[in-house]
Amino acid sequence: MESSDPDDVDQDGDGLTALIEEALGSSDTDAASGPANMAIEHRAFEIDGNTDSYWAFETTSNAVAETFVYEMEVSPDLKVWESSNATFEQVSSPQAPAERLTWRSKAPIQELDGTVLFVRLRVTRQ
Repeated sequence: MESSDPDDVDQDGDGLTALIEEALGSSDTDAASGPANMAIEHRAFEIDGNTDSYWAFETTSNAVAETFVYEMEVSPDLKVWESSNATFEQVSSPQAPAERLTWRSKAPIQELDGTVLFVRLRVTRQ
């Protein structure tokens, strides 16, 4: 079923809707431009004088476009999604065009005990 909402269209077939492409500052006519703007990796962060390895989810934002709300969500099973506030915290915010947004796990990787979580980025217009 196709949507009549232009925000739901995916012209370039990369799996990202026009809304997501606009929010990331990528192009909905260039399939290579969107997915390259997102990454999840383990990264060293210094917190309270201690450096540990944490999960980091990072993406670009389009700070010159209309205001967007960026929210990371988590799921243990890809069926039920909830806010990631209990597991991740946003550690950077957009301040210029194509600025990076970063969320970091609240606990270091070694304290997560092999917990499996799926993550996704939810974007809405403000």
